[in-house]
Amino acid sequence: MRRIRDFGDPEHCRLLAEANPALQIVIAHGTEDLSCPVAPKMEQFARMTAAGMHVDGRFLTPIEVDGYAVTTTGHPVGKRDLVVMKYADDYLLPNGRLAKRTEQENDFQQGGTFEYPSDNGRFVLDFGDYPTVEFVAG
Repeated sequence: MRRIRDFGDPEHCRLLAEANPALQIVIAHGTEDLSCPVAPKMEQFARMTAAGMHVDGRFLTPIEVDGYAVTTTGHPVGKRDLVVMKYADDYLLPNGRLAKRTEQENDFQQGGTFEYPSDNGRFVLDFGDYPTVEFVAG
């Protein structure tokens, strides 16, 4: 279960980048977060980019605290919806300056299965109907 929850697992990042080459991820993480320290998140970011994923990493220092969206560099960061708008709107909005268009169907449209290896088996995500996740030992 640890590997499937690790967004920076190198093999999982490679598989995801290969399956979804236009995927854009935005990370916004406080540098003074005591609940979820920033160093492992920075390592995750480095592994994601090394695997070829498109990741915009924002590691928030006191200079980013604007009192509106970003209110702290700790765990809560600020108003989550406003933080997403502040750092991801360039990608999310149809007229965003970094918006990407892809002709590739998403996982739900493609159907089929996608597999992530684990230390003692694999997780199979099935998008053929209502999405399911199954662990297959071995």
